[in-house]
Amino acid sequence: MKKKTVYIAMNSKYFKFREWITKFAFEQDVIPINCLMVYGYYLYDMVPRERIIEAYKTVVLKCDEIWIFGEISDGIREAMIIAKKSNIPRKFFDMTNYPTIVEISEDQAVWEEGVKFG
Repeated sequence: MKKKTVYIAMNSKYFKFREWITKFAFEQDVIPINCLMVYGYYLYDMVPRERIIEAYKTVVLKCDEIWIFGEISDGIREAMIIAKKSNIPRKFFDMTNYPTIVEISEDQAVWEEGVKFG
């Protein structure tokens, strides 16, 4: 049986937890795609950020689901919009009590100040 491929969207505040989040996803029996593991933090500005953002957007479309960890930033918002337009299911996870990761409803998701979905 084919395993789901999951795009990991995480706030840069949790960058130091990228391996932990990826491990968590593997433990849920999915194939996680965590671009912060692939490209680091915007490939450490060695290429224009726009190219990395373009790559992120392309990867979202290749995945079966998008999983959102922590506060929703502008970048995560963009991935969520792409997922919604493409009918890619979204799941939300709270990192408040790290190392415990808890799935929450979309209504419980926390947005960074000034960031809105609509």
